[in-house]
Amino acid sequence: PAVDKNVTVQITFSEAVNAVGATGEAGGDPNIPFNNILISYADDNNNTLYMRGTFGISNRFRTVEFVSAIACAMPDGLQTNSCGEVPKCLPGEEDFDILVKAATVNQNGETINLLSGITDASGNSLDGNLNGVPQGNPDDNYVANFSTTDELDLTPPEVTGYSPEQGDAVVPPASVIQAFFNELLSAGSVYS
Repeated sequence: PAVDKNVTVQITFSEAVNAVGATGEAGGDPNIPFNNILISYADDNNNTLYMRGTFGISNRFRTVEFVSAIACAMPDGLQTNSCGEVPKCLPGEEDFDILVKAATVNQNGETINLLSGITDASGNSLDGNLNGVPQGNPDDNYVANFSTTDELDLTPPEVTGYSPEQGDAVVPPASVIQAFFNELLSAGSVYS
């Protein structure tokens, strides 16, 4: 299914990744840094266009989030979203590709350059094809895709439940406190 065009693109890894190689400003040119993660779409002439925006990290260095640099055109009467900010948008009604690059490795599978792609906190290159063998770029690059609608999500999230519940007589000290929401949240707004 397609997502609203003001979506925050989230990429969650199986473990902590090197923040230096996974975060930065994407300038819309795949040949200049930051280019370890690229989000692109094809225009009407089948030219590949790359998104400009910011890649940030959260969730204990496991989730990378992309926010577009393009301000959304707001509906009449509205200037901001429920947070008081002008939301950022991807182009509407487009099909997007995500390319997450693995770092360059030598013939033994050892990472040669930590900044050449995504590595874990120990410097191991991304295993994008999930075969357990560090092959590096391009064999271990990870590819995904999604589509956007021409709609904006301007409705704030709501808490639908929590645990432990208010009034619980006995709550063990090691209990996990949980809140449940009616929609997905930006990991960066929950985990710093």
